[in-house]
Amino acid sequence: MSLHEKLSKLEGLSTHWQQLRRRGLLLMSTGAILAFASVADPKLTVMHGDDFSLLPLCGIVIMTIGLLECFDAYIAKESKDFLFNLQTGLLDVVVAFLIIFSLGDNPSKLSSLIAAFLITN
Repeated sequence: MSLHEKLSKLEGLSTHWQQLRRRGLLLMSTGAILAFASVADPKLTVMHGDDFSLLPLCGIVIMTIGLLECFDAYIAKESKDFLFNLQTGLLDVVVAFLIIFSLGDNPSKLSSLIAAFLITN
């Protein structure tokens, strides 16, 4: 089997377009809220643990998307869709859990975790 044939099998992931549209609207609205929050308060920081921070909100968004991916894995009809959505969902949930619940420590320690998460996603 050639490389082209192997990669063409990935085109048939059965995620419905309505689910993708809802997820896209959720991400766009959250991004708009975060952009508006940064414009409304220019002193707002993302990686600061003492004052108001956007980091917990970003962690909650990532957790929501991870749970949606896990739900997509639950309703998947084929095993390839199940495995694809489950690994993505679990990565999102674990990273979001670490972001949300490690804010008591120094948040600058999370920068390598967030960078690795963004590279893999």
